Amino acid sequence: ASGSGGGGGGAESRPAAPAPSPLMRVDKDKARAMIGASGKNIQKMEADTGTSIKVNINRRDDDDDDAIATIRITGDKEKVDKAREAVNHFMKTITTCLVEAPAEVVARLYDGARAASKGAGKGKGKGTPSKFGDLRESSGLTVVRKANGVLLLGDKPDVETWKVVLKECVEEASIAPVRINVNGEQARLWSMERLEAMKRSTGARVQLIRRGKGGEASVLEIVGTDEEKEKAQAEIDKAHEQLGYSETIEGVLPAATRLLTAKGANKLRDIEKKYDVAIAIDRKSQEIKVMGPQESVEQARAELETAIATAGTGVTKEIDIEWEEGGIVIGKGGVTVQSIRSTSGIEDLQVETVDNQKKVVLKGSAEAVETASKMIQEVLEKARNPDAGGESSASPNGREARKGKGRGKDGGGDSAGADGESERRPPRRSEKGKGDKGKGKGKD
Repeated sequence: ASGSGGGGGGAESRPAAPAPSPLMRVDKDKARAMIGASGKNIQKMEADTGTSIKVNINRRDDDDDDAIATIRITGDKEKVDKAREAVNHFMKTITTCLVEAPAEVVARLYDGARAASKGAGKGKGKGTPSKFGDLRESSGLTVVRKANGVLLLGDKPDVETWKVVLKECVEEASIAPVRINVNGEQARLWSMERLEAMKRSTGARVQLIRRGKGGEASVLEIVGTDEEKEKAQAEIDKAHEQLGYSETIEGVLPAATRLLTAKGANKLRDIEKKYDVAIAIDRKSQEIKVMGPQESVEQARAELETAIATAGTGVTKEIDIEWEEGGIVIGKGGVTVQSIRSTSGIEDLQVETVDNQKKVVLKGSAEAVETASKMIQEVLEKARNPDAGGESSASPNGREARKGKGRGKDGGGDSAGADGESERRPPRRSEKGKGDKGKGKGKD
């Protein structure tokens, strides 16, 4: 009970803390649906009732269909009663539908959805989501994997609509697929683009299921009619024969590897796409392996060797900056300079002080240096003109804005060096020590 407790001696009483209501016990799958995607449903229920609702689902009971979840509601009694009514109403009105299927069919459904998901949004082709994957992502239903099928939970109209789609998925997955084992190198050849082309030419649905470290135990799974599967299998065998040629470039220095794999440059992926080859880099042994049709491999290798040679003829460029801009180039915790290094593939980037002048020193291939230089100018321009978009740690005149009271002495400002250590700015006699936003006057 809530309220004030009685007491003698005129002592001031405190309101009792809201007491949790007795535990509610509900079906665990319905509890998942009540929580909703990212907790959306239960958060709305909490907001509507003014209570705190905690749901506990024991993961160890996932294989037990009779297992229950517990719900604890905390708040004022009137609000708790309202929340309990909301929970009970949800449990009574939610619709459930189990589409039965053997365990191996269910496994194929989920494997196919994962394979399509991993292929989406990557550099070698976006791919098409599986029908079952689309159901899980777009239906708004709670989809639960069961030992004997797939369970749908949600509003009745949605369940009825998507039940039809799920049955189609189960029917398709029930057709025994043909599986072809592929090693890690062969797995790299099967981009989403190539798999989509295979589907268009044969009518069969072919997906790569990656397994093992580096995909060394992957499987190509073929689903379709007997004629489609036979045609696809023949094309895969032919492709492996044609694409099985490989060449290795040895002694690749780290600077060249950085240039080829830089996030912003995408040099490696561009070459793969241009020549329809697969390229694997072994940083430990300093080797690059190119796989595909012989003529394409030879052309790709020639372009790679040109890029590697370019990386070996490094250039140096210096960019003069304002004193306060050293910290801007480095960024909080070095995050900006690390981003520039990884994106451009630059061999070295340092913020140095020479004769009381700050400068950025870039070393690497001409291409990497030019990319890094442009990125630095963009960072500084954004800092100098914060109103142009995005937040910046610099004021419009290119110097760091100081907040609060001025420190008094101009020489008191610190900026981080490239190695993470702070550097003391030398005093300038011509400047006053008043902070940009500070009230206190300083001394030179």
